[in-house]
Amino acid sequence: MLLASLVLAAVVALRPDRGLLDFGAFYMAGVAQEQGLDPYGVYPELAAETGQHFGHTDGRGHSPNLNPPISLYPFSLLPDLDPEDAKAVLNATSALVFAACAVALLRTYPQHRTVPGVLWVLGFGGFWYTLWLGQVYVFLFAAAVGAWLLLQRGERPIAVGLLIGVLVAVKPHFALWALFLLLAGQRRAGLTALGVAAVISAVPLVLEGPDVYRQWLAAVDAYPRVGLGGNASVVGLAERLGFAPAGYVIGAALVAAAALVVWRLRPPASTASAWAITVSLVAAPISWIGYALVAMPVLMARHWSAPEWVAAAGMSGVWFALGRGEAFLAASCILLGLLARDALMAVRPAEVITHTREAGAVQEQVAA
Repeated sequence: MLLASLVLAAVVALRPDRGLLDFGAFYMAGVAQEQGLDPYGVYPELAAETGQHFGHTDGRGHSPNLNPPISLYPFSLLPDLDPEDAKAVLNATSALVFAACAVALLRTYPQHRTVPGVLWVLGFGGFWYTLWLGQVYVFLFAAAVGAWLLLQRGERPIAVGLLIGVLVAVKPHFALWALFLLLAGQRRAGLTALGVAAVISAVPLVLEGPDVYRQWLAAVDAYPRVGLGGNASVVGLAERLGFAPAGYVIGAALVAAAALVVWRLRPPASTASAWAITVSLVAAPISWIGYALVAMPVLMARHWSAPEWVAAAGMSGVWFALGRGEAFLAASCILLGLLARDALMAVRPAEVITHTREAGAVQEQVAA
């Protein structure tokens, strides 16, 4: 089954006629910026003039680039390159980076160095989704894996903060990771992450002025496809069901509840990170299937029983191939449930000890 999922995902992701897709949005952002246009706009006529196949059939030419303004600097280099060749190089590099991260995780968690475990890693839906679109998610995954492994070892909180800060600067909803570390008492890592993200985000503000941020926020606010099947968040599901406001309410409630748990329990940094990553995937307005890569270390750090296997199945490549973000959302929700169960198990022994001590004190008073 895992092998079939891997093959299906690879066939869909590497289909030669798929077009530029999201990489086309990066390319056109660079073209628009070169011509003095809003780099967050969509220009079907300008896209048609390039002669490129963007892979869309609804006449829009290409999707908007929704990455923060810092992304515009590497994208400005793309108009000087052949986009098909550049996408191929990006995907080849992504595959190598993914392989290195997979090896690091398998070395850290040897319980998954089995045939099913390796097949699951190779067939992970977020990876093939990244190659299909020509996206940059694998590089965010690498930053997350580096931070995760350092946290697991209790090493170099400043380096942890640097890696998380880069992740937050590119995908701001992962700021929950920095905030949850702060709530758990990991101040050096959390403050460094927020500081690094702020410095990176300030670069375009200084060099381009505030207009570039207004353009980005306007594009994000006007984005009409939150309900696409690849959006694996509760907001995306609510949008598809026609109850978008409910998705935002549920997402906000999840963030608040998880923050309270982390603040009250002050768990280890790795546990606080697991909460932050999983809640970020579930509650963000947009959580594309490729973002699920960041959850891979969270899942691999656990010893798998039936719930973990179900979550793992929900993040396999077959669901990417079918365009079903609901499976990835369900997997993230299972992980949240497991974290909540772990939190309850951590609280109950403390309650039992307190109750026993109180009972002992009462008995001593009676005996006296």
